[in-house]
Order: sequence, then structure tokens, then C-alpha cells
Amino acid sequence: MGDQTPFGSPLGPGRSQAETPGRPALEVAPALEGLRALRSGLALRDRGTGDLLVIRGADRVDLLQRLCASDVRGLQPGQAAALVFTNDKGRIVDLAVAAPGDDRMWLLAGEGRGAALAQWIERYVILEDVQVERQPDAVALLAVGDGAAEVVAGALGCPVPQPGGFAHASNAGALLLREPAPWSQHLHAVALHAAHAGELARCAAGAVRERGGAVTGERAYLQWCIEHGRLRPGPELGDTLNPLEAGLAPFVSFTKGCYIGQEVVARLANYDKVRRRRVLVSALSPAPAPGDELLYDGRATGWIAAAVERIDGPGAVALALVNKEVAEGTTLTLSSGAQACLETAFEP
Repeated sequence: MGDQTPFGSPLGPGRSQAETPGRPALEVAPALEGLRALRSGLALRDRGTGDLLVIRGADRVDLLQRLCASDVRGLQPGQAAALVFTNDKGRIVDLAVAAPGDDRMWLLAGEGRGAALAQWIERYVILEDVQVERQPDAVALLAVGDGAAEVVAGALGCPVPQPGGFAHASNAGALLLREPAPWSQHLHAVALHAAHAGELARCAAGAVRERGGAVTGERAYLQWCIEHGRLRPGPELGDTLNPLEAGLAPFVSFTKGCYIGQEVVARLANYDKVRRRRVLVSALSPAPAPGDELLYDGRATGWIAAAVERIDGPGAVALALVNKEVAEGTTLTLSSGAQACLETAFEP
């Protein structure tokens, strides 16, 4: 049997595993089964509550355009976009998925970042006609894989959105937001109210399992993300990183006007000042901790962003930020003295 997790409460440190009203306990597959489902593109996971924001007011688009590195004005009805929010140092505040409505902008923050992103946006509302509403009861599932996206959309009676697409499954009381490339295998299904969460979870999970997929837990999803070079919005993407070294360049506009952090991000791009890149690192057990330093020839060359014990073999696998000069196949040393091998470097 897999673990039991209430929809809206992902398994992890400090997370409740008790069933809550309106949210059935979803049976999470064993880690290896979950990893196989992720690799086959038929996986479902619970990504939590409280991360959906509704931005209203006549100035909502103009304000968001000034606050993030992405082009908000170009968004059309039926489209979804990944918005990169940066601070004045060009570091990441959050990566959110946005979709325009008739009188609002839907904004799905990084996991666990809903309150923080709402506060960040509200800091810059002075005279603008903008209202930021957090939806604390909105709960979300994440379908990973083209097959999972098709199955979940079909279960909700809605056509599957194209990459960078958005749909409102009104009969199910849910939003479907599909991330743009290169992460278009991610489809977020968000129940707008807790009352809809149970039916959304049962329909989506049942449909995925019927097709041979699985509801996956956090450990399997973390290993899959590491293998694909994905820094998770919320857990890993934050103010220690700029968007270019984090692999978010496809979501940054270099032709729009000014935004917070624009000068720094433009300088990094124009003068080739990005020093680090994402790399896949293998190591012996135990898994290194996030933040552990990596050394090459006795000098600091990077650090661990995320790591996990391998589910399908011995040792550990990690996603690290390492100086671009370090080549694939290089043996590095962790701050603990253990060795690690740089296996794969991911493209920006």
C-alpha cells in the first residue's frame, strides 16, 4: 500500500496525513511505481492549497507588466504563461503560472508561495486600481506528462489545453493551466473551492490509474525533477538565483520595457555574466543537503540545490548550480569530503 495523503496536503515534513472534509485521502503509489509513472508521462500529484491568486482591477495588467520579467501584455484569452518575478537585484521572487480572465488575472504561485507573492504584489499597489485576492480554499493537482494532461482534462469534461494554454472546466469548478515549453508536460488542475476538491481528486486519480498511471509522492517527483533539471517553483526557486542560471530564460522578455530587476537581468544576458548552470550530480549515500558546497581542485565551484536518495538504484542524485567552466564527467568534492560526479549539464 502507498501512503495516504489528503488532497491539498502533499506528503512532506510537517504535512498532515489525516483525511479532511471534502478531500479524500488519495493513495500514493510506492516510490518506484510513482517514478515509473512520471517517466511514462502518466502521473498525478497533490500540489497543495492556498497558492491561487486572483488579480482584479483596471490596472492589473500594467502593474504585473512592471513587476515581472515576462511579457504579460501579450497574453490572450485561452493562453497561460509562466511569469518570472524578480527583485531589484535580479534575483527570483517566484515563478507563477498566469492566465487572463474577462475581469481578472488568475495567478498560480509556486508551491507554498501564495501568501508571499500576494504580499509582494501588494507592496507596489499605491494609486493603481488593483486588488489582490488570495484563494485559500483553492486546491490543486498537478498532472505530469502529455498522457496525464489528456486524461485529467478528459475526466473533467474539458478539451486538453495546448502547451501554454488555459481552460475553465466550469462543470467541475476547476481551472486547467498548462505550462508553456519547456515544461508543457505540467498541467495544473485547480479546484476553486474546497467543496469541488473531492470530486476533482477522485475523477482525476481514477482516470490516471485506469490508464496505468499513478498518484505519485514527493520523493518520486523530486527525483524526476532533478533528472530533468527542473528547479521546483517554491522549494528551490528563490532569491539565491537569477532567472538565467535557473533555466528560466524562455520566460524572460528582453524586448519589453522596464520591470523590477530589469537592468541586472539585461546585463547578465548582454555581457555573458551568467557564471553558473544547472547540472545533474551523482553521489554516494547519504544524499547531500541543499546548500552543501561543491569544490573543484580545492575551490568552491557551486552548491547543491536539491538532492534525494535514488529510488531505482544505489547512491543519491542531486541538482546543483556549478560554474560553467566545469566539464561533464568532472569529479567534485562535497563540503563533507565525499565525492560527487558531474554527469549532465542542462542547457540554459
